[in-house]
Amino acid sequence: MKQAERIFILPRNAEGQQDLKIITLPHPRTGAAARFMVRSGQVLEIQKVTERYRCWFKDNYVHKDGSLFIATEVDPLFLLLPLLEKNRKQTSESAGYFCEKDQILTEDFEAYPGYAHFLEWPTLPLGLVCDTKDAGGGRVYYRLDNSKVVKWLQAKVHKMKAHLAASPDLAGSLRGGARAANYRDSTPLTDAELTKAAIGFISDYINNDWQTKLCEAYGLPPVHIPTEKSAALAQNTGQSAAEKHSFGGNAEVYEWEQDEISKYAYDGGAAKTAESKTPQKSLAQKKLEKVDKSGMKTLTSFFAVKKKE
Repeated sequence: MKQAERIFILPRNAEGQQDLKIITLPHPRTGAAARFMVRSGQVLEIQKVTERYRCWFKDNYVHKDGSLFIATEVDPLFLLLPLLEKNRKQTSESAGYFCEKDQILTEDFEAYPGYAHFLEWPTLPLGLVCDTKDAGGGRVYYRLDNSKVVKWLQAKVHKMKAHLAASPDLAGSLRGGARAANYRDSTPLTDAELTKAAIGFISDYINNDWQTKLCEAYGLPPVHIPTEKSAALAQNTGQSAAEKHSFGGNAEVYEWEQDEISKYAYDGGAAKTAESKTPQKSLAQKKLEKVDKSGMKTLTSFFAVKKKE
């Protein structure tokens, strides 16, 4: 029996790498278990994109699972930020504790042994978001610093803004968010719009507390994305809540979008709705119904056994 195969899209710098390993770690925003690919110095987030009716034709086989897995590079500090915050043990009376890297990475080792891969990395830039104390003999202690985290996040926002500004088609499609998935606005985004969009993307990897601090740094009101809906949306559609809500200015619109999405839950390729079991027809299917199909042959007719005369 042929082993089940999966179709992956990888970054060019990860193609053909035999040392990539798939591990499970908590998602930095939702805390839910998520899959990642890791090797020394690189982390790739795995996102699954699927539709109701899809399969893959490869060689002489038809793969009934038509899912597409996309692996995109993510900064490992996003994954370690919850651990650093947990180990700091900050209170209203104390700034918290300094800890060694090994202690930080083994905090949730029983639940997520995948953290052990970071112990093998020769360098891990924890100093970008932490205060450090060098005890000598190669022993360094770290404690998360809020101001450093915000500056690090602002650097991410700056890079994202530059990327969006240099990609007019991508930037234009963001105006209107999910309500205008097929809409393209050629008008360049303003600096304020770029900032909001960039924060939206970054917010997909930080919790509401850090999002609030980041928004305050730009003088913007925080827009919280419910983590429960964020996790459900990512699981059902392969699309992040930040992508759905990148501009975040209208909470009512966001709730409406979530309610629409929540009507459909994908389970083994079968769509279920609360109102009806009849599958909804796509726009292409509706247009096809209006086409005169007289004289046309079905696809299966080309593979039928010819009758002997």
